[in-house]
Amino acid sequence: RGSANYGGTGLGLTISRRLAGLMKGSVSVHSEPGKGSKFTIRIPEIEYRNDSPEESVEIHVSPENIEFRESTILIVDDVDSNRSFIRDALKNTNLKISEAADGVAAYEIAMEIIPDLIIADIKMPKMDGFQLLNKIKDNRKLTQIPVIAYSAMVLRDQKEQIFNSKFADLLIKPVKVTELYHALMTYLPYKMKNVTVGDEENQIWKSGFLEEVSNFSELIHTLETDFQL
Repeated sequence: RGSANYGGTGLGLTISRRLAGLMKGSVSVHSEPGKGSKFTIRIPEIEYRNDSPEESVEIHVSPENIEFRESTILIVDDVDSNRSFIRDALKNTNLKISEAADGVAAYEIAMEIIPDLIIADIKMPKMDGFQLLNKIKDNRKLTQIPVIAYSAMVLRDQKEQIFNSKFADLLIKPVKVTELYHALMTYLPYKMKNVTVGDEENQIWKSGFLEEVSNFSELIHTLETDFQL
């Protein structure tokens, strides 16, 4: 934390987010005026020993205080109600929603609109989520688009398969609105609304994790070499 007179540079949180993102994790923050801030790091693939009773991790995100910059999301799911939930959860945002009921249609739409983010179900007719992911990542026009897996009742081995693939993240049905926003904030530009006067940091657009890294492959090599990740 910087001093009251000069403040900090803000690099600590940015570096922490990059490190967590490289391990398929995320960093969230919850602040209360006069009380302080709580930072939460979630790294799903790291095994640890915890002898204390299991506690649920609450994601502190207030959707009404998040303003996304204009972006396009492609939702892919053969069940209309699953697509409708995400569409309704984001209806009052700047996000443009496109939909597809299977992987084949999704790939054609993606080639046409080049979305900023794709949320794809795993089990679908014609082309499942993994097949769609592989086609997207093999296409030079689409390969940089983050693809979030959207699935229900994911078993341990299935979760490992998802995290070992090129999926950017995983949303488990039924997903909470706060979990959805938390995932989108990782990959899409956003800013906080209803900020206090003088809080310049929250008055500017914050880039998603992938947009903050100018040379992603070089960063991974440096971290793997210097930090042995």
